[in-house]
Formats: sequence, structure tokens, C-alpha cells
Amino acid sequence: TYTALMNEADESPEGLVKAKQMLEKLESFDVFHPWCEVEKARYLLRTDEKERAESVAREVLGKYGKDDKVLLTGAGILLSCGYPEEAEHIYDGYLEREKGKRSNFGNYTALLGLGKIHMKREDWEKARELLVDARDYQVTEELEKLLEETNQALTEKYLAKADSLTEEEAKNLCLCFSSLNRAEEGWEFFEKHPEYEWNTLDWHRAMTFLAANAGQFQIAIDRAGLWRGFVEAEISEENQKAAEN
Repeated sequence: TYTALMNEADESPEGLVKAKQMLEKLESFDVFHPWCEVEKARYLLRTDEKERAESVAREVLGKYGKDDKVLLTGAGILLSCGYPEEAEHIYDGYLEREKGKRSNFGNYTALLGLGKIHMKREDWEKARELLVDARDYQVTEELEKLLEETNQALTEKYLAKADSLTEEEAKNLCLCFSSLNRAEEGWEFFEKHPEYEWNTLDWHRAMTFLAANAGQFQIAIDRAGLWRGFVEAEISEENQKAAEN
């Protein structure tokens, strides 16, 4: 398909030349399709013609916005052109649909876009939550780079207030240390801060990963047992409620 070919045209000078050639060929055949139009807008964006990219994107969104590819790709172009609120409105609207009216591609794209918006706002906790959710639908190099940047920003934020973390912040710091391959540093941090200890499912889960990645295998096994206890208790409670109903 044209879109597949466009995806082969990467950000390199050669890739952009290839994209331009494809667009010119399609125009010579007098071919029109809304997907081609959003790809044209993407090409214009990649060549720093933001005003033209925005204009093409808005036109195709206005006419063919009910098509999910047009809708979500158009939202990404608006975001890159400096209109995060409009893009956010589109992404939120998509995710509010019933599950059967959304695709894995759509969920990933919307969550990734929202993650980028919250990164720009330096709302790192929300950004991380959205990007981690996006992983449920697709794992890409772009997503992993954004998660790494977010984890680094969160780690710096939390270490700057090392003596006054909430449970949620401490849990996130655990997960960030693990994700950034800094588990040994993280283990040393929490050994110096024994006040950070909670008997909750999320805390035992985070500490299980941190201990395992730091090479503290027996402690990881012990923590996993505590984590499992909470999971089993939740399952038992759900089963009991189901039986009562």
C-alpha cells in the first residue's frame, strides 16, 4: 500500500527524496485518497513546511475526519504544528469510544500522543502512565525512547525530594530505577531510606522487580510471595462477590 511505502521513506535525506517521488507519482496519476493526503501532510511536516502541513491536515480532517487513520494521523500533525489542545481533544475522544470501536493501532497512537502532550507539560507521572498503557498495544523504538526520557525526568524529580516521597512516588522511583538499568543504585537508595515501606500490592510488586534487577534474589522471592498474597486475596474476594450475585 502507499502508506506502507511511505513508512519505508525514513527521516534520512534519501528517505525524504523517496517520499517526494511517491507523492509526485501519485499526483501524475491523478490519484486521490484521504490517506494519501495525510501522508502528504506528514511529508510537508518532515520537510519543515509546518504551515502547509497544518493546512492540508485541517482540510482532510474536516472532510474525512470519521476515518480513524485520517483522524489520528491528523491529530499527530496538529500536535507537531503546535496545537496540543486540539490534538488532545481528538485523542481523548477516540479513547472514550466503546472498546469494540477502537483498534490496537488507534489505542497505541492516541495514548502515545497524549503521553507526548503531558511530557511537554512536564507532567511526568501522567506521561509515564499513558506511555506504559500504550505498551499494551504496541512496542516501538519511539515509545521506548519516550519512556526512557520520562523515567529519567521522574528519577531526577524524586531524588531532588528524596526525604519526602509519597508511596506513589516511591513506587514510581522503584520502577524507574529498574527500567533505567540503575537497579543497584536504586537498591542502595531504599536501603538508606527504610522509612519507605508499605504493605500494599503495588509496593511489593515494585520492590520485587527492583530486588531482582539488583541481584537481591532471595529478597525478590520473598517480596514476590507478599505480592502474590495480595493478588490471591483480591481473586478470592472477586470470586466471593460473584458467588453472592
